[in-house]
Amino acid sequence: MSQNQRRAALFEAQQLLQNSRTGILSTIDFESGGPFTSLVNIASSESGYPIFLLSDLARHTKCLRADHRASLLVHPPLPHQNDALTVCRATISGTVQLDLENGDQTRFIERHEHARLYSGFGDFRMWCLVPQHVYVVGGFGSIHDFSAAEFFSS
Repeated sequence: MSQNQRRAALFEAQQLLQNSRTGILSTIDFESGGPFTSLVNIASSESGYPIFLLSDLARHTKCLRADHRASLLVHPPLPHQNDALTVCRATISGTVQLDLENGDQTRFIERHEHARLYSGFGDFRMWCLVPQHVYVVGGFGSIHDFSAAEFFSS
């Protein structure tokens, strides 16, 4: 794979993460120890890291409190007729922690205006995925691994 193809996949995946409104969050289930996956709304922190507004009552939040390891899959709208496996997608792996950055909740609500309705409820908190690794599939035969430093500093 050429450096130009790698750079193109990196740019496409960065744009995908920046523009995505939802993602598939995978955590470690606190009861079974197996995988647990859920759909979440996402936005980006100032550093570009994925941020979430999650309820303490949600199972994925309980999973994150027990084990901070997680991954987030982002992808564009999937085609209805063509092969969905040909679209670019990125999996960001790392640890999720309570987000203490001032302004991230504002950034989240700017992306998800409807969240204003429940963002002040006592059980909702901002969380941030602190990336360690990004795995990008740019389509058929285009597979790239990036360190978090390479992905988020480019």
